[in-house]
Amino acid sequence: MSLLISKSAIYISLLLLLVFQLILVLSKVNSSEKNLGKEKNFIFIVSISTFFLGVMITLPYNLELDDLSEYIRKSILLLLFPLLTIQLHRNKNLHVAKVCLLTGLLISLSYALYNLVSLGYWNGQRVASFWDVGRWSEVLGYLIALIIPFSLEKQNEDKRNIKIYLLSITCVFFLLISGGRGPLLAVMITLGGYLLIRHPKILLSIVLLLLITVLFGQEINVISSITERVSSIFDTKASPSNIARLVMWKHGFKFIYYNITNDWLSFLFGVGIHNFEGQYAHFIESIGMKQHLIDLTENNFSFSDMHNTYLDLMIKLGAVYLLAYVFLLGTLFNFFFIKRNHSPSLAYSGMSLISTYSITGIFYTSGLGFQTTIFLALVALCYALITNDEYYYEK
Repeated sequence: MSLLISKSAIYISLLLLLVFQLILVLSKVNSSEKNLGKEKNFIFIVSISTFFLGVMITLPYNLELDDLSEYIRKSILLLLFPLLTIQLHRNKNLHVAKVCLLTGLLISLSYALYNLVSLGYWNGQRVASFWDVGRWSEVLGYLIALIIPFSLEKQNEDKRNIKIYLLSITCVFFLLISGGRGPLLAVMITLGGYLLIRHPKILLSIVLLLLITVLFGQEINVISSITERVSSIFDTKASPSNIARLVMWKHGFKFIYYNITNDWLSFLFGVGIHNFEGQYAHFIESIGMKQHLIDLTENNFSFSDMHNTYLDLMIKLGAVYLLAYVFLLGTLFNFFFIKRNHSPSLAYSGMSLISTYSITGIFYTSGLGFQTTIFLALVALCYALITNDEYYYEK
């Protein structure tokens, strides 16, 4: 319920889940469900190993706990992922989880609608919900990637299909007016590829509909504003934010190369989460580029955010952690890929979710953010639904 509504509630939920796991361990309760017992649990091992790798890297050798506490706070679900998937199988927890997620989504969409109506007149402003516009657009991207393949693959009753389609359209609308270009591009690539493979006729219909809307709807303010926002994704010459992002990536790679040649331990294990900003700013100043970069990007250059998850993790936690992180994403994707024939609705939803998260990470810094907690919780739900279906299918 808290995933789409409250950061504080997410903290509380994760803490309760951690306490529950400790109770299970101390009481020696066998928490393995019958349908997970036959799994190799390789995903669980990779997830837990990635978490403890991050803990080892952020251990306070200088007696400062900032990095360690920040990492644990933002990445604890890597440790709790096995418990979450196991508990989702107990009693009616899967049904409750789906209802709570849907309820939270409807509440957050309603609040976004309230924010939109409160503007009085919408003229391209970015509209958020309980999260800021960046995180809100990311979350919407993940949910769209999850819902659309599920609705197209699942042979549901007509009334239920209509509800899912309406929900999908609503999410797409709010993603468009949130102004999140990275998640929008990720969804376009992910679902474009999915539809091309699984439903090419639907993809063709959507493309034709969009072309007609763009060609003949420019006189409508809403359509023209959204079209301008979407087209700005590909503007790398006049858009200050796009120019800044490309410049930040370029100098992020330069900083990595500097660490390779001057401090290989920083390359392998990172410069630290809280030390990053100071060391990066010092590097930029040492090459005499600070003021030039500020002027070039019209003050959009950031010394605290790489606007790229992979660069951010590489610099802060090092190449070793980045490899483990990417390997985890690949392991999760491979699980759903293997299940694509047995449970297509859930498998394609899972693959679309992971692909959207991975592509969004190119443009947004999500590896140490709440977005990853939300992403992993959604993956856990898909994983639990598939393994649950397999158990009853075999039974």
